[in-house]
Amino acid sequence: MTALPPRLAYSVCMTHFYEPRLGHGLKHDPFNAIVGPRPIGWVSTRSAEGVLNLAPYSFFNAFNYVPPLIGFSSIGRKDSLNNIEATGEFVWNLVTRPLAEAMNQTCEAVPPEVDEFALAGLTPAPSRLLSGCWRARSASNAAARKSCRCRTCRATRSTPGWSLAR
Repeated sequence: MTALPPRLAYSVCMTHFYEPRLGHGLKHDPFNAIVGPRPIGWVSTRSAEGVLNLAPYSFFNAFNYVPPLIGFSSIGRKDSLNNIEATGEFVWNLVTRPLAEAMNQTCEAVPPEVDEFALAGLTPAPSRLLSGCWRARSASNAAARKSCRCRTCRATRSTPGWSLAR
């Protein structure tokens, strides 16, 4: 019998299994590392009161070409979700390395009346396509932006043994 090269033998022997509902015993949840790379959905919205919001979402992606469909998942109810449900509009902004620090600043949990554009030192730009009276703004610094109208928001149901409330 031929021995496996050391590198291959290591990868064959290192298997980790867990049932998410029972926990994984690791410092960080491996699901986030396994499902990757993932683009960051830097979602900008405007509240019904006119307050701008900008927040990153790591569970974001494109789902269709024609018609172009994108979506993201919010863990818990956040300002972005509330604003999208109220106005039906949002803008997805591409996060590139030069914007990484600003994006990290928009991760902060702040009250709904705080403008994350101002918090991160970013300049909001009007959307060219959204015509609603509350018009979501895009980050003018972003290399790419996609103006979006919400077609549906869905609440995920819990799996037995899990709680979706946070």
